[in-house]
Amino acid sequence: MKSFVLGGVNAAAFMLCACFLAYVISIIVPLLRHRRGPTGDPAMFDWHFLVPCLNEEQVIAGTVSDLFKKFPTAHIWCIDDASSDSTHQIVSRMANRSPQVHVVSRRLPEAQQGKGPALNAGWKALVDFLPPDVDRDRIIVGVIDADGILDRRCPAIITGPTFFGDARVSAVQILVRVVNPSAASAQTRLLTRMQDIEFSCVIAGMQMLRRHVGSSAMGGNGQFTRLSALQQVTDTYGTPWETALLEDFELGLRILLTGGQTEYCHDTWVAQQGPPTIARLIRQRSRWAQGLMQCFRYFLPVMRSRRISTGAAMEIAVFLLLPWFQLVGIMVYFVSLIVLLYYAFTTTGGPLHWFGSGAWGLIPLFLLFGLGPLILWGPIYRRTAARDLSLRQAALLGLVNWPYSYIHHVSTWWAFGRMLRSRHDWKKTERLDLPRQATIARPRSLAPPQRPRPAGTRPAFAGSGAGAAAVRPRPQIPLAPPPVSHTERWAARRVPAAAGARTQAGRGSPASLPVRTAAMASAGPRAPVAAAPAVPVAASVPSAAAGPGPVAATPAVPVAASVPIAAAAPLPPVRAADTTLMAAGTLRVGHAPRRPTTRIRMRPAPEGPAARSSAPVVGGRLRLAAPLGPVTGSTPLAPAPALAGAGRGDAPD
Repeated sequence: MKSFVLGGVNAAAFMLCACFLAYVISIIVPLLRHRRGPTGDPAMFDWHFLVPCLNEEQVIAGTVSDLFKKFPTAHIWCIDDASSDSTHQIVSRMANRSPQVHVVSRRLPEAQQGKGPALNAGWKALVDFLPPDVDRDRIIVGVIDADGILDRRCPAIITGPTFFGDARVSAVQILVRVVNPSAASAQTRLLTRMQDIEFSCVIAGMQMLRRHVGSSAMGGNGQFTRLSALQQVTDTYGTPWETALLEDFELGLRILLTGGQTEYCHDTWVAQQGPPTIARLIRQRSRWAQGLMQCFRYFLPVMRSRRISTGAAMEIAVFLLLPWFQLVGIMVYFVSLIVLLYYAFTTTGGPLHWFGSGAWGLIPLFLLFGLGPLILWGPIYRRTAARDLSLRQAALLGLVNWPYSYIHHVSTWWAFGRMLRSRHDWKKTERLDLPRQATIARPRSLAPPQRPRPAGTRPAFAGSGAGAAAVRPRPQIPLAPPPVSHTERWAARRVPAAAGARTQAGRGSPASLPVRTAAMASAGPRAPVAAAPAVPVAASVPSAAAGPGPVAATPAVPVAASVPIAAAAPLPPVRAADTTLMAAGTLRVGHAPRRPTTRIRMRPAPEGPAARSSAPVVGGRLRLAAPLGPVTGSTPLAPAPALAGAGRGDAPD
């Protein structure tokens, strides 16, 4: 009997570990395979932001100003839940200055009953504000926390064809990132990183899995819902949000139960503050765990609903059972540890003999089922969300994720104790003074694609990295580049004749045409430049300021065409003195990514000082690098010849 009980405990622990590993794999795969989707037209919808406020004087002004600056046509509803600080005065002053900002004031004893009742008050004020005949399918209601920083591209992304562009979609939840002031302590910065890993990787992976099965959950920050869906939930349950401590998840369940469809968008984000200390973090997570326990009453309705698919119902059921699994799992792991210690100290020969006789196999099991799934999130976080991290830093964050995971177990037991004591009060998270412009390390799926550029050219912005630090005091949140660059607009407006040369040479693959520099220097307006002969000749090409000097040159490749060269300005005087120039060049006709100009460069011989003359030429780049053969005679080089032409290079077939 004793052996049967011990074996059963070990088998239960192994099964829990195997299920945990399978679940981790199921959320990692869709996260790594995610690709960006198409955007939509946000002008087709009317936007309203609900911002619940309770003692938010440190952050509310910056949040409202940021929303108004990014979305000037949207309406911002600040719901003051009987704040005891100056929150009400701040939002009232902002409402007096702009008709887009509205204030909903709540007073005790109705106020401070939770976030759900505050959102219900804002929803009622919004419904009373709108005309009765408005199309409620075109009204999008977003919930932004008082410390939220919303991506300005969010409306365009969530109105894409896979989100609100689809009439069947009722609600969309976006990615949540965690930031804190850069002046915080090292412990706070590390804790912020771990919370950002949790939101941008673990929770995002769970949402990816839910999206595949059709059970995307709503979050407390960055949730967007059609007003028609909120009205349908109200008709069924009385109010959109309820008094549960996890009112956001409860709203998502109600939308699914009423026949709506929820989606998760990983292509845009909203940033929020994270608790700066472990004690505050445990208090926040315990509130969420208790709210999830309160939502267990939806277990049977979800399993019986014909409007929810089987896969979605199974995923929701697992999530509703998660806090109870954690309670049972802690007890199973604790009993398993006692069993291992019992075997170690009761086996003949002591712990060393017990370990050497086969117990060493527990180490790979622990690495595979216990430590491995937690360490993986460090490198995954570096790949998907924080490319500024090194591999070493990512590995260290993965190791820290192991003790960080026990915070959830402590929070679950604390929440269970509050449930036993029938305590349901709402303790909000305290805010820090966060700068409005915080740099968010963008996931790889959000990074704009790099445009190909011709070989040998420099990047558009030298030294600009792809990653960004977790928090910086002033830099802007990186945004996607416009579809048409300034250089392309400039070229299309001023250089229409460059199309012929670009077509001939090929975009991104410039063609090279050798020309003779002496002919170019002596040519008049629109004078074609003859191709250099392929036979060696002898020449002495003196500069304008010095005497003649011989130049040794190699033969050039013949070109059976004349190439007219267009110049925007005459060549400046040659600055060389007592030097012999190399009278040769190569005309490169092709695409220039930064500036569609061509420069003519005269390179001096090794024994003389430098000499250069340049002029912008349409269509490519002219480099005097390939030497010509020896030329007979002596041709003086003009100090400042003026070149003119059609700006077109005709290459041979």
